[in-house]
Amino acid sequence: MYNNSGRIELLNNTEVIINTYLHLLQNANRRCDYFADVRSLSVVPFAFEAIKKAMLESKATRATRLRFITEITKANISYCKNLMKYVEMHHLDGAKGNFGISDGKECVAYPLDPVTPPTTTSTTK
Repeated sequence: MYNNSGRIELLNNTEVIINTYLHLLQNANRRCDYFADVRSLSVVPFAFEAIKKAMLESKATRATRLRFITEITKANISYCKNLMKYVEMHHLDGAKGNFGISDGKECVAYPLDPVTPPTTTSTTK
């Protein structure tokens, strides 16, 4: 869960991961950057309505710059076009892993598959 003490916490509960990501979006003032593996786009948290709502609110009320970096392929182009309605979309060949950074100080990362170690969240001061 979110921790303001600068400690690293391991998260492995989907609901806690979603709430942590919501916190990241809701508290972003200047920018929120997200990097996602092309294979994870079908399960990335942006599919949840609460996340979309938080993105729109962040842009509307605080003019937060939202950026999303992934490998854009023929298989995910329609998803990427839809996501472009909310964020700046950037292509990176061979993107691997998943993480988000809010205002350069909070990080949320989550595993791509169930055999990967639990999610890590970190807050730097």
